[in-house]
Amino acid sequence: MPAALGSYAYPSTEEQRTVLLEQTYQQLTGTPLSNPDPVFVERYSHGGMSSGSVSPQFWTEQAIPLLRSRYRDTP
Repeated sequence: MPAALGSYAYPSTEEQRTVLLEQTYQQLTGTPLSNPDPVFVERYSHGGMSSGSVSPQFWTEQAIPLLRSRYRDTP
């Protein structure tokens, strides 16, 4: 995501930022966050047991809430 959003002008509202993250997830994985099953993405597979597996549960329950709170806490 950093490469995809690195030079992006971030939306002003928290809701718009969440939508941006959800859209970017779908763009990078080919699957919406509403799909509960982990998705395999070949370009993220670099070896190891779970390599290339992207968890929508992690993104909805941990990553997006963390990114939202960090953005809120930024002066």
